[in-house]
Amino acid sequence: MKSKQQESSENLAKFFRGAASLYAVALFMLFAICDSLFYPQHARTFWILRIVVVISILVSRYFVKKLNNDNFDQMQLICSIPFIVGSSAIVWMVFCISDHSSSYWGGLGIILTALSTGFSFSRFYYALISLYILLIFGAFTIWYYVQTGYLQIFLQYIFLIAISISGSVGRWFYNRLERDEYSSRVKLNDELENRNLIIKNKTEEATRLRGLSRQFSPRLIECIEQGVVDLSGPQILREISVLFIDIKDSTHKVLEMPAEATQKIITLFIADVMGVMNKHDMTIDKFVGDGVIGFTNAPLRQDDHVKRSIECALEVCALLEEKSAIYDELWGGPFEYRIGMACGEASVGFYGNDDTIKTYTALGMVINLANRMNGKSPLNSIVVTGEMKRQLEIQDSTFAETLHWQMLPSQTLKGFETANIEIWNCRPISSIS
Repeated sequence: MKSKQQESSENLAKFFRGAASLYAVALFMLFAICDSLFYPQHARTFWILRIVVVISILVSRYFVKKLNNDNFDQMQLICSIPFIVGSSAIVWMVFCISDHSSSYWGGLGIILTALSTGFSFSRFYYALISLYILLIFGAFTIWYYVQTGYLQIFLQYIFLIAISISGSVGRWFYNRLERDEYSSRVKLNDELENRNLIIKNKTEEATRLRGLSRQFSPRLIECIEQGVVDLSGPQILREISVLFIDIKDSTHKVLEMPAEATQKIITLFIADVMGVMNKHDMTIDKFVGDGVIGFTNAPLRQDDHVKRSIECALEVCALLEEKSAIYDELWGGPFEYRIGMACGEASVGFYGNDDTIKTYTALGMVINLANRMNGKSPLNSIVVTGEMKRQLEIQDSTFAETLHWQMLPSQTLKGFETANIEIWNCRPISSIS
């Protein structure tokens, strides 16, 4: 928004350009005919004076157009020049007339004084111009009274003073209204800026939450909105339970399938898996090809994070089994998958920055371990580490007893060659025929 000084400068420039237009200048020169009719003996002198005034107006108008509106003081100084020149010219014309019965000079003075009240000068400049006009006319009045003793000359001077006072009062009211109007616009502008800021913040927040909705369940998003979960802090170390699911032999299979069919089944698979993960308040970490990685216990603490993740894996298996006919038809054969799970410590939080990619993720060996476990899983099954099985028995032994556990033969996991990691296959007891 423009400052008060800028607006005052613009208003003054606009008014001056209007008052100093070619039409106004032509009208001013038209009065030269009156000079010739009433005072032919002074016509030449009056013509010269009028031309000097016109030149001062046109020169000032030129500089007003060129001047930067930011400088109000310079604008006032340039606009005041024609008034000073015009006042001086009128006094000289009055001095030439020396006719106490003539109201000609008074009319010219009244026009000049009235015109000055229309300009958006500051109080200082307005007072300076008015004082100059009154002083030079006052000096002439006193001089004329001393020469002639004609007291009625003061009447015309009183008219000028009355017009100056009236113009000053009008000017004061106008300035007051102008200040009030500007103050109202400033308040309105501040209010609009505040509203725009609120809208911007809300939009950024909505965009941020919309982005987070790809990773977090609706309940977690609600916790973030309510401030229960703070994602703005640094990364933290947290015990998490990781689930890694992917499709068997998808790399080779998708090369044989039409692109449209591949898009359709991968989209369906990811949507189903994400839907179940969101239901169990798992954080969706990332997509690796057709694989989905999710984890529990971050950002929201979950005391049952191991149980929750295993329940999620079991429900994914049940859903894929229920929709197996659809998947098999889209896949062009048996649709098979693997699920690997592990628990352990990881660094969780936002990684990256706003200029690149910023996402909430987990970094740590437990992610790699879940990946390796996935590779050892039987088809359409779930495998968990021995540590995860033990943690489940601590968290909910009753739930652990509802599952059938089968320890798979000892296998070497890449990157964990020195660790003695047990691999357990788990499924609901009710599923065993």
